[in-house]
Amino acid sequence: MFGNFWRFLAAAAIFAVPVTVTGAEQLGLSPVPEHGVVLLRNGQAIEGKITRVGELIYVTFPNGEIRLKLSEVEFCCRDLEEGYRRKRAAMQLGNVRDHLAMTQWCLMHELLDHASAELSDATAADATHPMIGVLGRRLKMATQPPSKPTRGAEPAEPSPSFEELDRLVRRMPPGTVETFTNTIQPMLVNNCTSAGCHGPQPASEFRLLRIPKNRPPSRRTTQRNLHATLQWVDRRKPDDSKLLTATAGPHETADTPVFGRHQAAQYQRLLDWIRQVTEQDQPCATAVAPKSSEPPILAPSVKRGAQIEQFTPADPFDPEIFNRRYFGEK
Repeated sequence: MFGNFWRFLAAAAIFAVPVTVTGAEQLGLSPVPEHGVVLLRNGQAIEGKITRVGELIYVTFPNGEIRLKLSEVEFCCRDLEEGYRRKRAAMQLGNVRDHLAMTQWCLMHELLDHASAELSDATAADATHPMIGVLGRRLKMATQPPSKPTRGAEPAEPSPSFEELDRLVRRMPPGTVETFTNTIQPMLVNNCTSAGCHGPQPASEFRLLRIPKNRPPSRRTTQRNLHATLQWVDRRKPDDSKLLTATAGPHETADTPVFGRHQAAQYQRLLDWIRQVTEQDQPCATAVAPKSSEPPILAPSVKRGAQIEQFTPADPFDPEIFNRRYFGEK
């Protein structure tokens, strides 16, 4: 009897052991709402008042509120500086790819001193990596102040009105606006505006608006970037669009392509989106025969009761024999 009692207590003690690490602690979430920065797994960061409700995280800021799934969040921190330290602690030091990825993340969030240090570590790990030169130019452009526009320059074309932008979005094929917002726009902004070729005041005609730091892009910013991007899409020959040819080869001040062999997946996503946008503009695959100016040849009419020429089938099992026998003459 006492043996069973002690075994019961031992089993109860096992199940009573508290869990020392929870999902909230792993994400760096405080048990009470507080101001901080949420780092997402896609590289973006959102700053605001962070609150967890069940399996969701709410980030509140003066202009609104965002709801995130726990699976979308890498971790939460007080600021980007703490976020950088935690990401660096989790990476493999001496790995050129990890250092280059960290360099891109620092450039995205304007942590330029850390970006320079990560790029130096990447160079020490493998100085021949092709992305070192690309990120070096982006870092140089980010540290240099923007040049003042020269006088006498041609005035830029007027920006489209809000009504025109709304009509543009309504005319887009289903799903293309969402793909642009979630995939194409971040890809173009991170690769093009960081290089200094297509920022708000570039030498190129292709101008993209940069996304505000630690905030999701506004609807108008996304619409204007969509309008600017579509100007470089060839609707008759989508695969020859300048948006593709310019990013696949050296252009402007860069001597390497924006989407090289290491960014083949990004280039393919851009190509698929352009094809989806222009799909409704392509001619149907089934060719329509041209109309002839000659009158059609009509079968001669046969009067009822007229003699029909005797039909001799080549095949004794031809169904025409049955048809003529039972339905031919009445």
